[in-house]
Amino acid sequence: MEEKRQRLVWIIFGVFLAIIFEGVLRKWIFPEHQKYLFFIRDPFVIFAYGYAIYANLAPKQGILFYLVIFFTLTISVFSFFQTLSSHLPWWIIAYSWRTHFLMLPLAILIGSFVTPHDLKRLFRFTLRLTPIYFALVYFQSINLQDHWINAGTLGRFRPADAAQILTRTEGFFTSSVGNAIFVGFLVAILLTVWVKDDWADVVGNKELYAYTVFTSAILVVSGQRVTYLLASLILTAGFFATLSSRRMIIRYLKPTLAIIGCGMFFLFFVFPQHRFVIFERFSTPSSGGIEGMEFAERTINDLTDFYKEFALRIPLMGLGIGYSSNAAYRYNITVIDLNSEAEWGRHIIELGPYFGFLVILFRTFIFLYLLFLCLNIGFKHKTPVPMFFFAALGQFLLFGQLTGNGIASGFIWFLAGIVLALIHHASEKPVEQNILSIPQNHGFEIVNSSLQPQKNQ
Repeated sequence: MEEKRQRLVWIIFGVFLAIIFEGVLRKWIFPEHQKYLFFIRDPFVIFAYGYAIYANLAPKQGILFYLVIFFTLTISVFSFFQTLSSHLPWWIIAYSWRTHFLMLPLAILIGSFVTPHDLKRLFRFTLRLTPIYFALVYFQSINLQDHWINAGTLGRFRPADAAQILTRTEGFFTSSVGNAIFVGFLVAILLTVWVKDDWADVVGNKELYAYTVFTSAILVVSGQRVTYLLASLILTAGFFATLSSRRMIIRYLKPTLAIIGCGMFFLFFVFPQHRFVIFERFSTPSSGGIEGMEFAERTINDLTDFYKEFALRIPLMGLGIGYSSNAAYRYNITVIDLNSEAEWGRHIIELGPYFGFLVILFRTFIFLYLLFLCLNIGFKHKTPVPMFFFAALGQFLLFGQLTGNGIASGFIWFLAGIVLALIHHASEKPVEQNILSIPQNHGFEIVNSSLQPQKNQ
C-alpha cells in the first residue's frame, strides 16, 4: 500500500510542476500551442484520480469530502444542460469547467496521502527555485511590457505596467495573480522552516538565509500591491498563530524581521526605481480611495455595479459557464471584464442567481471550515504552520479569482490540499499538556508536588 501511495504522490507532484511551469511552456517554449497548453496539468489530475481508484486509495471521508462530491456533481450536471444552448466555443467551456471543478477532489487526495516527508521535498524544491525566479522577475520588471521576457517569444501576452514606470511581474506564470500566490507560498514555506523544529531539515541554515534574502528581493521588484498585501497578511496571521507559545513568537520574529529588513535595504539602497513605484502605487490607488481599504472598496463596488448592470438581465440559467472568464475576455469572445474581487458576481452571471449563489455559499463554507481547523489545531497542538499556508490562499478562496483564472484555480486548490495535509499531520501528534494535568492512567500521580509511580488500586 505504501508503494501505491508513493506513486500517487509522484503524480500529484507532476500536477504541481505543471502548475508552476505552464506559463514557461506557453510564453517561451511552445508559444504557438499556448491555447492548448491551457490544459497541460489536466492529464496529471485525471491520472491521479484514475490511479487512486485503481489502487483502492480511498481518501479520508469527512464532511469536506462529501461536500466536494455533492457540489461537483450538482453544478456539473447543471452546467452540462446549460452548455447545450450555449454559443461559447467548446474550449472556453472546457477551460471554465475545469477551473470550477477539476481540482477540487485533488485537494482531498493531497490532504489524505501526502506526508510531511513528501511536503519537505516539495518545499525544498520550491525554495531552490528562488534564485532563478528572482533573476526572472527582476528583468521582467525593468523591461517593457512588449519585451519577449514579458510578452513571450511571439508577443501574445501583455502584463500591466507598474505606475507607468516599470512592468508588473508575472514570473513563471501568464498572469500577475500566479506570481502573487507563488510569492505567498514562498513566504509561508520560509516561516515554516524558520519556526518549527519539525521542518528545520528542509534546507540548511545557509541556504535558508539565502532563500529569505531572495524572497525579500522578489517581493520588492514584483510591482504588485496584492503581493505586498498578501505577504503582510501571512506575516500578520503568523504572528497571531504563534501567540500560544513564547518560544515560537521569538522564533517567528527572526524570519519576519529578516524579510522586512532585507526588503527595506533593497528598497532604499539597491532598487530605487522600485521604491518609487511602491510609494506611487500605494499613494495613488486605481480606485481613488485609501490603499488600505481599496480591495474592500472594489469588492463592494463590483457587487453594487453588478446589481445595477447585470442582475436584472441575468436569466435563471445564467449566461453560460465561462462567459465572464479571463480567457473569454482575452480572446474577445465576450465584453465583460471583471476585477479579481468581482468573483461572486461572475458566478451569478455564468450560473444564474440560484446556482451562482450556491457556489458563493460553497466557497464561504470552505473558507470558514479551513479557518476553524487551522485555529483549532494551532491552539490545541501549538503549531502555526497550517495557518501560514491558509493565509496565503484565504482571500483567493473566499472572493478572489478562483474560477476566472486557471492558474489561480490550480494553485489555490493545491494549497488547500497542503493545508489539509498539515492539519492531518498535526492532529496525529499528542496534545501538549501541563505536567499537573497528566491523567491517572499514565501510571503516575502527584504526591507532595512531585511525580511518583501510581499505586495499584
